[in-house]
Amino acid sequence: MDYNNLTINDLLDLVNRYMDCETSIEEEALLRRYFNEHTHVAPELKPYQAMFIYYQTQQTIQSKQVINVPPRRNYRGLFMYIVIASLVIGTTGWIIYNKYITPAPTPVITTQPLPLADIAIAKKKALEDTKTALLLVSKQLNKGSKKLKSRKKSSSKSL
Repeated sequence: MDYNNLTINDLLDLVNRYMDCETSIEEEALLRRYFNEHTHVAPELKPYQAMFIYYQTQQTIQSKQVINVPPRRNYRGLFMYIVIASLVIGTTGWIIYNKYITPAPTPVITTQPLPLADIAIAKKKALEDTKTALLLVSKQLNKGSKKLKSRKKSSSKSL
């Protein structure tokens, strides 16, 4: 595309599309060439000419500042030492644990079957123990209910 065939309206349309980020790379290059090569442009296009000239001059400026970038350190060797040390420590801990700290084996309890007479005695004793426990619970519940009844009576009298 050649900018000599474009009218001012075409250029304005192209600039508007450029500002909306809707132009192609070729169209942007056309605008840059047009504004950098023409010294006299239409008054509507003057602000855009200043913008494109500014872009062009900024591209040619080079910094004279020297930036010292420190050399990159190689941590690969340090990483390998850390890995080796952790493996040695882990293996040593595992060996010590298995050799000196292993828990003692739990004893296996074997039971002998009880004779029938002993089973009957055990059942009677369990029944008596259960009755005793239930009797104690019953006594405590009776005490608690008596206290509640006496509190209800005293609270209803005070009202």
